[in-house]
Amino acid sequence: AAREAEAAIIRENSRGWIVAPSYELANKIGREIHENLILKYKFPTINKRVVGGQLYYAKFINRSEVWIKSADSPDTGLVGEGLDWLIIDEAALISRIIWEQYLRPTLSDRQGWALFVSTPRGYNWLYDLYTRGQSSDHSDWASWQHPSSSSRYFRDNVDDLKNELTKETFEQEYL
Repeated sequence: AAREAEAAIIRENSRGWIVAPSYELANKIGREIHENLILKYKFPTINKRVVGGQLYYAKFINRSEVWIKSADSPDTGLVGEGLDWLIIDEAALISRIIWEQYLRPTLSDRQGWALFVSTPRGYNWLYDLYTRGQSSDHSDWASWQHPSSSSRYFRDNVDDLKNELTKETFEQEYL
């Protein structure tokens, strides 16, 4: 997700949000952007807000902006902005109302796109969107699933996890 955000940020004059149920969760992607795009590649910023090492906002020399947002106060933090892109992390933990009434409208003015990243939490509104991405009736949608064990960050022993966890938990969290 951070790489998708970085690709959007380097396009001139783009505006995007990274939203999660809490700032702590959203900042996982924000941290990747800060460490990679700003510190490692030194993509010039005009303005940025970093508190305690956590990125909350950055405006870059190409006039692109990224905001790190929490979905916990939607009436004050998730309104009144037109976005080119939106990344929702741990989307299954955010309510359908947050998506439909606050986040989806931000994409309308600028015909923006959204990326939903999440561990599934059963058959909920996010599952409904996932199935849309699998349907030929919605050609502008796409859905993928990847096991956590395929992540470059994954270090645990899969066999140990299978033995320690219930089948349901193992499948939800790792497959």
